[in-house]
Amino acid sequence: KLEACRLMLWNAARLADVHPELLRFYCQQGFFGEARTQPESELTFDDDALYELRRFEHYRRRHVVNRKALRLIAGLSREVERLQNELRFLRGP
Repeated sequence: KLEACRLMLWNAARLADVHPELLRFYCQQGFFGEARTQPESELTFDDDALYELRRFEHYRRRHVVNRKALRLIAGLSREVERLQNELRFLRGP
């Protein structure tokens, strides 16, 4: 299982053109939510997570946004998504 997690992490890092250790750091710091912060958690990355990772890297590389600011952006992005989901729920079908 551990080897499968490493392979998933490596593949996601390759797809996003980042070093696997940087992706592991992002996970540990909660960039992708609390579910991926634990070392024993399964690190799967769907299309949305890869898109988010590419966006972080765009901010970091092109706009020289530091990791602390990236963490703030990630948290704000999750909050916006949560609020959008809540609004859709309240509006109903």
